[in-house]
Amino acid sequence: MTITLIFWFCLFLLVYTYVLYPLLVHLLSIQKRQESPELTSYPKVFVILAAHNEESVIIDKLDSINKSNYPEDKVFLFIGSDNSTDKTNTLVENYISGSKYAIHFYVMPTRSGKIGTMNFLVNKIQSEHQITESDVFISTDANVMFDQNTIPNLTRHFKNPKIGIVDTRILNPNSKSFEVTKSESHYLSNETMLKHREGLVFGKLMGAFGGCFAIRATCFTPIPSNLRVDDFFLCMSSMVKGYSAISDLEAICYEDNAATFKEEFKRKRRISSGNFQNMSIFKAYLLPFSTLGFVFFSHKVIRYIGPILMIIILLTNLYLAFTGQVIMIILLIAQATWYILIPLLDKMCQLLGINVLALRHVRYFNHMNFALLYGLKDYINGINSNIWEPTKRI
Repeated sequence: MTITLIFWFCLFLLVYTYVLYPLLVHLLSIQKRQESPELTSYPKVFVILAAHNEESVIIDKLDSINKSNYPEDKVFLFIGSDNSTDKTNTLVENYISGSKYAIHFYVMPTRSGKIGTMNFLVNKIQSEHQITESDVFISTDANVMFDQNTIPNLTRHFKNPKIGIVDTRILNPNSKSFEVTKSESHYLSNETMLKHREGLVFGKLMGAFGGCFAIRATCFTPIPSNLRVDDFFLCMSSMVKGYSAISDLEAICYEDNAATFKEEFKRKRRISSGNFQNMSIFKAYLLPFSTLGFVFFSHKVIRYIGPILMIIILLTNLYLAFTGQVIMIILLIAQATWYILIPLLDKMCQLLGINVLALRHVRYFNHMNFALLYGLKDYINGINSNIWEPTKRI
């Protein structure tokens, strides 16, 4: 009886986080609409960009920022080259004189990772400018391109003194590979809508997309040097201080996703290890005893431990199937189909040049949960550095 309860409880948690909770948030958000305040004044915007060997995208990135519909004297680009060894430094230095916006460029003599570079840039901003409550930091990655209205659509919300974080909507305009891009885009689309609705209903956001998000300058908290996921840390830190976090679907950016399972696995593994770091930092909110705790537990905590739940479900299902329970035998066959047959079938179809999106989604789900498990192993073994090579640009 105890094993049966364990089986059903673990299965319920997975169904809850992936199906029931998103459905609940959707129903609660139906009558809610996000305000789109008009910009009557323009706060100062500091764009923070940490770059390492980004020669293939850095000019396109700077061009996208310079096309923004925002006053020239209100945007300041603070770029840190994290010991780049390619042409990134030369390209940025040559770009400065022709830039619409002021560029402050710093070359880090040794690798310090994205977070070390971000902390350095924020310290520079704070030492060179008198930061006020109305000022905005926009953290962004080199491969995430701005729309001309990305900056104004982000900054308009900070007229509300309760807003601490505003997230963007990341679109993938050019699917250059079917292998994982379409499944990742599908996942990101669902996550974007869930986060948007969480913002509408609760004023909470379970981590902004690290590629581009805005934070009230006075909300910025120095990021621990060995942390691997800065966006979630900054978002949670702001909400813990009492600020709201929202996602604006009109604040659009563009990013090409990793083209292969191998590249996406590496990225998800790194993010997973960082997620467990954040769980440790914000352990007071792991259980649903507050609004923030409820959203954190429902959206993230269960998913973080999802691979463990899957292992428990499989093991208890094996035991119960051997007791002769027909329903458990059926469920065990279903698990074998999900974890083994469907991925094998998708791999065979891929080798034959046939792409079935439903099969790819299942394989992607399994693959990414396997990456979560590896991330947990990395966290348990200890994380001493946040330095890594950027995902290969496609």
